[in-house]
Amino acid sequence: MKPKNRWVVAPEIRWTVDNDGGVLVDLQREACFAVNLVGAAVWKMLSMNKDGLTLEAIAEDLAKDFEIPVDEPLKDVSIFLNDLRKKKLVEVV
Repeated sequence: MKPKNRWVVAPEIRWTVDNDGGVLVDLQREACFAVNLVGAAVWKMLSMNKDGLTLEAIAEDLAKDFEIPVDEPLKDVSIFLNDLRKKKLVEVV
């Protein structure tokens, strides 16, 4: 069985989160990225798990937090993580 990809925060990224969302700052490229409330929740999960998290683990946590079926956040989280990867804010290990 093939191991699942784990998503991790890129080491040069700094962030802040409030009740409305968050801001991710890429220090190397001197760029800022805004995320909404759900994006901030995903980012907090990733930043607290240095070994990374699978897409499925993130979707399960969101489903619990927002009291929704786990299949609902799966596609959106996948799109979000891939967008972050294209911006070099996260890495797949």
